[in-house]
Amino acid sequence: QKKIDVIKELSNGRDDYVRLLDEINRIVPSNVWLKSVTRNGEYLKIAGTGSSNLKVAEFMRNLRNSPMVDSLQLIGINVNIFEERKVADFEIQVKIKENRG
Repeated sequence: QKKIDVIKELSNGRDDYVRLLDEINRIVPSNVWLKSVTRNGEYLKIAGTGSSNLKVAEFMRNLRNSPMVDSLQLIGINVNIFEERKVADFEIQVKIKENRG
């Protein structure tokens, strides 16, 4: 029974992570591209590029309004040039809600 419980717990955790990635995919605005999403316990680190600081701010607002997100913090944002255009490279840390509404 103990092994079955462990397997169920792992399966539920995987399903939660899939739902979380689906939610992130749903709320990413146009002209924001994700480079990586890394999970460490109850935190996600999201790195990406936006066509402007405003697009990054829109993504952060969408994350903040998600029922799956407890809190977030902008780790850093840097303006770079990509194909002769200014872009905003960003990194955000997200705390996942324990009860992922």
